[in-house]
Amino acid sequence: MEYTEKLDSWRRVMRGTNQRNPRCVALQGTVGISVWCTIHPRRSSVCREFVASWQDGQRNPRCDQARQVHDMEPLAPDAWDDPHDLPRAA
Repeated sequence: MEYTEKLDSWRRVMRGTNQRNPRCVALQGTVGISVWCTIHPRRSSVCREFVASWQDGQRNPRCDQARQVHDMEPLAPDAWDDPHDLPRAA
């Protein structure tokens, strides 16, 4: 399966992410319930560098925007306190 597509002369993006309603081709599951990346160990640098809000102690406005698109509340600072009760993914 081809996971990327050309964005411009220098960059590529994950297939499915460069559209009005983005959905990465490697993302499986139901947003807001349970999602996972099927290529997590080999995911792109864009994905590796995207940190969910408060995962590193700071708010990520892009994470909040992604969650809002799916009618989900922004993550709270305590979302990462219990590793057995991780937040739902947008």
